[in-house]
Amino acid sequence: CNWDFIKAIKEAVSVPVLANGGVRNYEELQRCLEYTGADGYLSAEPLLGNPTLFSNPPFAPKPSEGQPPYPLENDHAFQIFLEYIDICRKHPTAPKIVFGHLHGIVGHWMHEFHDLRDDLNENRRKYADLDALTEWTEKLRARAKEVRETEGRNYPIRKMTQKQIERLKKREIAESIAAQENEEKILKDIAEKNKEREGDAQEKRVQVTAE
Repeated sequence: CNWDFIKAIKEAVSVPVLANGGVRNYEELQRCLEYTGADGYLSAEPLLGNPTLFSNPPFAPKPSEGQPPYPLENDHAFQIFLEYIDICRKHPTAPKIVFGHLHGIVGHWMHEFHDLRDDLNENRRKYADLDALTEWTEKLRARAKEVRETEGRNYPIRKMTQKQIERLKKREIAESIAAQENEEKILKDIAEKNKEREGDAQEKRVQVTAE
């Protein structure tokens, strides 16, 4: 969002003004409020990936170089989601809402561990039970821990599923066939043009001989 616009609006009106959009951590939030003079801040998607976004002091350290500020790295994301499950035990929540927050907070690890993602998607009714979902989350958590301990990596690497690999292979084969067919067509066109030129040249030779 444009902080200059928000500042101008705040200075022009007497009603409370809320800033919105783009803040990725508590430090940026403070800078936004100080610069614009806004009375508060609205956030949506960043909070879905990091519910501790406005914690002061920060709940988790800054992300690794080149990584987005949310979802959280290390074990922090799993700590937050398991705490969320405990809250849902006290305050019953629709499974689709719980699954939505799962994807926002720890779902990035499913891009690497497709088997757990497929298990979750194929057994939604089973994992609507919070105890079962806790067990599933601990499995994903253990995989992430193994990555940290063996590779020193705090974040997942997006990997292609078997279906995606198969689709890619089919596309590459189709593109290869299309390229070959196009090459054959070009060679055929060249051969036909050469044949036409040879025919024209032969016709001229015949005319010259006749004269």
